[in-house]
Amino acid sequence: MEKTNKVDIYLEGKKVPLGNLHPITQIIQKIYDMLIPLGYQIVEGSEIETEEYNFNKLNIPPDHPARDMHDTFYLNSDLLLRTHTSNTQVRIMESNPNQELKVVSAGKVYRRDESDRTHTHQFTQLEGFVVGKNVNFSHLKGTLELILKKIFGRKHPLRFRPAYFPFTEPSVEVDAGCVACQGKGCNICKQTG
Repeated sequence: MEKTNKVDIYLEGKKVPLGNLHPITQIIQKIYDMLIPLGYQIVEGSEIETEEYNFNKLNIPPDHPARDMHDTFYLNSDLLLRTHTSNTQVRIMESNPNQELKVVSAGKVYRRDESDRTHTHQFTQLEGFVVGKNVNFSHLKGTLELILKKIFGRKHPLRFRPAYFPFTEPSVEVDAGCVACQGKGCNICKQTG
């Protein structure tokens, strides 16, 4: 008896997964999902910005040393690729004077950094800000802890340390323990753990 290959054209086809969102997009969406119930609004800003909104209105005048940290790509004498998402803060506050605000913004930013394993000329930044009565530093710390503990896990080590940003005071940076070496020190974290 001869065997033939028959195809049943009435069988249901297999659905092929199309792929996933980029990991950075997934993290941003996860953070947005945490902040929206806390009353934050999501605002997107322009990647091309004026010097006025990228620097001057953020208390970084032309001769300020902080401009060196943000050496960027100018498109002409006044337009540049933004060096941070903080330009969004200024525009939101100007269009909502004397309002209480909770805003989060994410997007690409550009700086002329030397490329290596941990730096590139373009990266993604996410920042939030709150303007209101009876808001204090402990609100900031609590919000940051909430986000980072949900991303890295409740027992993941975090460190808060004072930092200088010309447009906020007081300012803080948060370090999370290295997920690759679990605090022992490796090339990824530059031996900081």
